[in-house]
Amino acid sequence: MTFRLKEAEWKELRNEAISLSQESRKLELVAVAGTGGVYAWLATNNLGNLQSAAWFIPVLFSLAGSLRAWAINKNIGVISKYLLTVESELSDNEGWEAFFKPRRGHLFGSAVTFWILFILITFTVPIAVISCAEQAKIETQRICPELE
Repeated sequence: MTFRLKEAEWKELRNEAISLSQESRKLELVAVAGTGGVYAWLATNNLGNLQSAAWFIPVLFSLAGSLRAWAINKNIGVISKYLLTVESELSDNEGWEAFFKPRRGHLFGSAVTFWILFILITFTVPIAVISCAEQAKIETQRICPELE
């Protein structure tokens, strides 16, 4: 491959990696905002028998989002590995990918930490809310038995 073609390919793939990285951050934001919206709506509306189950809807956001984030990260990794080989041909391992390679684990680790915490939170919140609601119902029945 000619130098010019390799350089053009490198630029295009680098832009794609940047775009995927931005998509990953947007995915985190949308997942958190969607979860907050669902929790806010559930806190102010009553779905009757479905109320308890509805609190688990954000779990789907966290699981689906984490799978998508994993796929994005894998794609970025493939691009990065290829760009590293192109950089070694073009500049004796002095490019951005060569510089960033030892640091990539920190970025990946922060994304993994975010999604693990988010999954744990979306599992914990409904359990806590349902438990508090049941406890409040029991307490209300104890204090005001005529309300049954």
